[in-house]
Amino acid sequence: SDAMQSLGAQFMTSSDHETIGTFLLVLKRNFDRAASLAADAVRRPRFTEEDWERVKRLHLEDLKQQDDQPAAVASRVAVRSLFGDDHPYGWPTAGTAGAVQSFKLSDIRGKYEAIVRPEHATILLAGDLSPGEAKAALEPLLGDWTPGPRGPGTVTAEAPSLSPSEKLRVFVVHRPDAVQTVIRFLTPGPTYHVENRVAYQLLNTLLGGSFTSRLNMNLREEHGYTYGARSMFAMQPQVGFFVASSSVRADVTGESVKEFLYEFDRLRRGDVTAEEAVKARETLRADTIQSFAGLNGVLAEAQERLVAGMPFASLVNDMTAIQSVDTSELNALAAQAVELSRGVLILVGDAKIILDQIKGQVPEPVELDIHGNRVGS
Repeated sequence: SDAMQSLGAQFMTSSDHETIGTFLLVLKRNFDRAASLAADAVRRPRFTEEDWERVKRLHLEDLKQQDDQPAAVASRVAVRSLFGDDHPYGWPTAGTAGAVQSFKLSDIRGKYEAIVRPEHATILLAGDLSPGEAKAALEPLLGDWTPGPRGPGTVTAEAPSLSPSEKLRVFVVHRPDAVQTVIRFLTPGPTYHVENRVAYQLLNTLLGGSFTSRLNMNLREEHGYTYGARSMFAMQPQVGFFVASSSVRADVTGESVKEFLYEFDRLRRGDVTAEEAVKARETLRADTIQSFAGLNGVLAEAQERLVAGMPFASLVNDMTAIQSVDTSELNALAAQAVELSRGVLILVGDAKIILDQIKGQVPEPVELDIHGNRVGS
């Protein structure tokens, strides 16, 4: 860290359900030295007991803080409720306190040796570097990186299918005296490889993907229940899901749920207008272009397509599709885009206030604790 800082560089690591990555940002004149440090960190991590105990302690503290964050609790409980304990997406990538405490440093070393390998790795660069300059800088650092013995860890090749459900399932996480309620809908959704992926993105843009979307204009602008309501189709190579959420005043929890259900029902009836379709196309196109304003956006777009097994040039097809999707196509898709009958609704707030307000609107709720376990079981 000190060495990177002396070069004016930023070096970070990240992970999600399907990838592990490192990120380096540095001025061109310091690229060679910073790249050498980054390559050394990736290829020869020390993994000392002292560092492990420190990182483990800090991570457990972070998990404890998340227990006090209603939005984090809602997200954690929602994925577990939808996907179940046997599905990789049923658990947060940050893990659980019990799992983290059980890990030994040997577990971390083994998993690292199994996953962080040259045959798994791709390097993406964006900046004032020609391909020749990049190769000249990286070849001495990584050219001799060859596959070594595999660690005991494994990489899951395929995610299991979701079990079908016949109706929306509702769960309440009780937070005594909470002045707000977190509302979070989660349903199965399309993966990244669906042919009409861009149409899904457009549909979400008008439903909850922009400030002027239906959900935000309804719950925030018209009713004043919240500071914002959003939705998205999270599309991964193997898994896809839809999420819509908001934090609302506790005293209007029932009314807010009612408006969410109203907007979902409107959409399913296919009432997208030509004007909304035009606005969605313009908004999505502008957002896509704006994402390329910085190098981070370029790399993020490239990484998304790399992980999905699609060439970077497929962006051209998407930009063309944005302009070609018409109103009738959006309305046809809208009829089945949000599968509430297979989804879950999570409400995190004061159960004494929530339960009376939602009675009769949704199926009988089940109370869960902050980790998604049934209360009393």
